[in-house]
Order: sequence, then structure tokens, then C-alpha cells
Amino acid sequence: MLNDDQQSNLYDAVYRQKAGAYTYPQQRLSFTKQQLADVMEEFRVLLREYTPWYDNTSRQMIEACYQKLCISGGTSNKVALAIHFFEGEFARASEVDV
Repeated sequence: MLNDDQQSNLYDAVYRQKAGAYTYPQQRLSFTKQQLADVMEEFRVLLREYTPWYDNTSRQMIEACYQKLCISGGTSNKVALAIHFFEGEFARASEVDV
């Protein structure tokens, strides 16, 4: 579970993404593999800047971020991209949290 400051930090990172900023919510985003990799790297950089507490090796932390966005993140393309990011992070994270 994220505390209030962590939630605020997470939303700061999510809504500062450039990708998806100029598309309409009803449109589907479509990226090439390289474009998607670039978008995910952009978000990773934003996470480092705005969420210094984020641990990409902790499935519990990744799931907390993912759940927060799924439950109360809204429907913007930026949230959708962040959710996709955390799905990938979860798949790569260690299966054992310390």
C-alpha cells in the first residue's frame, strides 16, 4: 500500500509523460516496438526523478503502484502506459521479496 506522499509522487511521474499527451482517450495508442521501448524508458526516468522510494526489484512495491493506478488512476493514455510499464516490471522482478 502506498502512503499519501508516495501516491502523489507516482501521479507526478505518470502525468509528466510526454507520450500519449496529444491523443484522445477514446483512441488506442499504437507504437512500434522501438517507440514503446522509448516510452517505457521515458517513464523509468520519470520514476527515478519523482519516486526515489520506488524499488523495481520488489514485486510488492510494483503491485502497489499498479493497483493504485488501476483503481484510481483514471483513464488517460498516460495512466494506460504506466500500467503497461508496471506489468512489465512485475514480470521481470524477483519472485521473492525481502
